[in-house]
Amino acid sequence: MFNLDAYYELYVIQNFVTQKFMRELVSSLSTSIQSEFSFRTERKIAIFIVFLIVILIAFIVFWLPFLNGLNLQIYKTKLMLMIIPLEVLIKIKNVAKVLQSQSFITQTQKKSSSSRKNSEQ
Repeated sequence: MFNLDAYYELYVIQNFVTQKFMRELVSSLSTSIQSEFSFRTERKIAIFIVFLIVILIAFIVFWLPFLNGLNLQIYKTKLMLMIIPLEVLIKIKNVAKVLQSQSFITQTQKKSSSSRKNSEQ
């Protein structure tokens, strides 16, 4: 039954025509899949770079002026505290802790203690 001419022709068509087309289709499919993956990767990298640039611009535009404002407020607060005598500031526990952490009290206490000793003598 398999020795008929029709089966032989089908075998020839399958081996010489259909297999070539299938190989070409599979190779074009793999090429298109590979190009799609590379395009997606490039697109993700481009989106990530744009995201980083946006974050950098937001940092420069918003965060740095905010920090400058905070530093200015801290400087003004320190200037206001310098108006108050040191003996009064030391009596306030929280302010004394802050001044000690910034080594402000130790320097001024040494100066004031040495001036007190000189005035007592």
